[in-house]
Amino acid sequence: MGRAALAVGSMDELPKASLWIPEEAPTDLDEKEIVLRRLEGQNPNLHVAKWCTFHHETKKDPKGNLFVFGIRDEDVGSLKVKSMRVSFVFTSSLTIRPNAEAGPSEE
Repeated sequence: MGRAALAVGSMDELPKASLWIPEEAPTDLDEKEIVLRRLEGQNPNLHVAKWCTFHHETKKDPKGNLFVFGIRDEDVGSLKVKSMRVSFVFTSSLTIRPNAEAGPSEE
């Protein structure tokens, strides 16, 4: 019979990446929940529900949301294939940057 193995690691060991989303949510729902639902729904090849949110900040000037995620290795590989870009809303594609380097940009 085969052996089973379990590896347990700290969330701090997850690869960290940041994402700047230049908009505010148009509803009264929690910004974080809206963003995570949109990311998950529009990127079915990623396991967004398994990402760890290390930091979330809603900014007023410029308007938007800054996230720092811990992303599982399997999703890092999928993101690299897509040049670290994720779909968000219908007209935009956003870039995930390594280790909290994101912020308002000219993209």
